[in-house]
Amino acid sequence: TPVQDLQYVYYLLSLIDELPQDKSILIYLLLKKWNEQKDISLEEKDYELSIHFLKTYTNNRVEDQLFQMLYILSIDQIVDDKTLRIWVENDFEKIIKWENEYLKDMQNKLRQEHRFVDDCYSLDIYEDLKKLLGYKKYLDSYKEIETEDEMKYALLFGLKECPYPMYSCFVMQSIEADHGVSRGSGLY
Repeated sequence: TPVQDLQYVYYLLSLIDELPQDKSILIYLLLKKWNEQKDISLEEKDYELSIHFLKTYTNNRVEDQLFQMLYILSIDQIVDDKTLRIWVENDFEKIIKWENEYLKDMQNKLRQEHRFVDDCYSLDIYEDLKKLLGYKKYLDSYKEIETEDEMKYALLFGLKECPYPMYSCFVMQSIEADHGVSRGSGLY
């Protein structure tokens, strides 16, 4: 079974330079997480995404920084697809800075849990990494993606294309088509 803590999984992947090139995957997965926690509700209509804020904060300090960036965009506690795509384009550097803080926060948590020995990772981190890479191989070689959880990991590993229309709100081609701008492939 895979490690369930999204922030920890993301951090483990960063240790071996396996983070997805598409930076929006993390935002997408956090939106799904917040939707499951009932912090927001997601509505898809005609391949357009709307985020409806049910709360003004989330229960994780570092995730809340991203949550607040999105909440500020809302009008009547709703952010539509077009606003979201423009925000990703305009605040791309802020998003990258936030992502680095997200990873640093996980490292600090691991230090507080004494999962470092003489500034090296403890064996349990290496064991979790082995388990994660084993799950990646299992999904890639032997498993048809069937569940939401499997899809989450397949996206993080860069194994499968996401079949969900909701993810399309982040795709670079949409921004290029709508706004005539390009950041190059794989940047977000």
